[in-house]
Amino acid sequence: MAKVATTPAVMIIQTIFHGVQFSAPSRLTLALTCIGILIASVTDVTVNFVGSLYAVIGIITAAVYQVVRMSTKVNLC
Repeated sequence: MAKVATTPAVMIIQTIFHGVQFSAPSRLTLALTCIGILIASVTDVTVNFVGSLYAVIGIITAAVYQVVRMSTKVNLC
């Protein structure tokens, strides 16, 4: 389930650090997709502190990697 949070995290990082603006339909589509995935996968979930900590670290790492990779790709072109 933590993987679902990567794309919103990328959007937040791009908005804060790069000034990228996303349209309302894009944000709504992302929110509905994330909610649907969470509802579909919530039936088999256990939560503990260590697992949550690893999930947050994974989300932040993946999001920062994607933003840096996109920025590098844009700079190379």
